[in-house]
Amino acid sequence: MIRNLLHITRNNINQKYNLKNIYTQQNIYNNTKSLINKQFKNFSSKNSKQSAGRSAESNIKQLIYLVKPEFKYFVAAAILHGIAAAFLMYIPKVIPGNSLFNTEIKFTYGRRFASTDLGNRIQFRLRNRLYTNLIQRDAEFFYRKDISTANFVHKLSNDVSVIGNSLSMDLFFGFRGMF
Repeated sequence: MIRNLLHITRNNINQKYNLKNIYTQQNIYNNTKSLINKQFKNFSSKNSKQSAGRSAESNIKQLIYLVKPEFKYFVAAAILHGIAAAFLMYIPKVIPGNSLFNTEIKFTYGRRFASTDLGNRIQFRLRNRLYTNLIQRDAEFFYRKDISTANFVHKLSNDVSVIGNSLSMDLFFGFRGMF
């Protein structure tokens, strides 16, 4: 009789608190969290102190990994940035009627267009991978009460925007600073 009572009590607890479901939700959360940490580990503020100690070579390898699918656009943007920077540095603007000014404007436009296009391509690829991964999650993941799915997706989308803008614009500003 005590054995039956324990069995009934255990079943009631499992049904009431749905312990198996909680364990599954925790598993899904941990898997998603580890995937996000792997994908964006160097772009969070927590890891900025850790990544500061890393070598520049490992950071460059990670940048190359993110830019690799759009490498030809990256090279085109780098060349246009180099030419536009050379025009800005070496052509005097004091001379009136300088015919090279129009050429400088064309290269500056090309540089901005190529950088923006590169950033948009990187953002599209990262968002596509992120949303594909989120869509493949179980429905339980989206109905958890401890995680606001909208807030979660919003933060991830903003992180992708920051990554795309950093790789398209800030990287080339550093490149221009080398001249």
